[in-house]
Amino acid sequence: MKYSMFAMTISHKKFRKALQMFSEFFHCPLFNMTSLEAELTAIENEFELKMLNELIRLEHLKGHTAFESHLFNCFGHGNRNSFKNYSTEELR
Repeated sequence: MKYSMFAMTISHKKFRKALQMFSEFFHCPLFNMTSLEAELTAIENEFELKMLNELIRLEHLKGHTAFESHLFNCFGHGNRNSFKNYSTEELR
């Protein structure tokens, strides 16, 4: 399982405000068009690098051959093309 971990040092009396501010990054992300384009480019670049790795390519192939109901047959890596069916507003 993959996960992200975030850490911050904050005084006890400012914890609620800091937690509220931090959670807004997930509830209302502020992607302007420049940031969105930069993020899509970063996703594409990361995808291209991963596809050069033989082990990742093999895992990708295994995923395509697994039963549809199996967890292994799920979205693992994406590129700019993965987002083509979404409007800019949906991505923001």
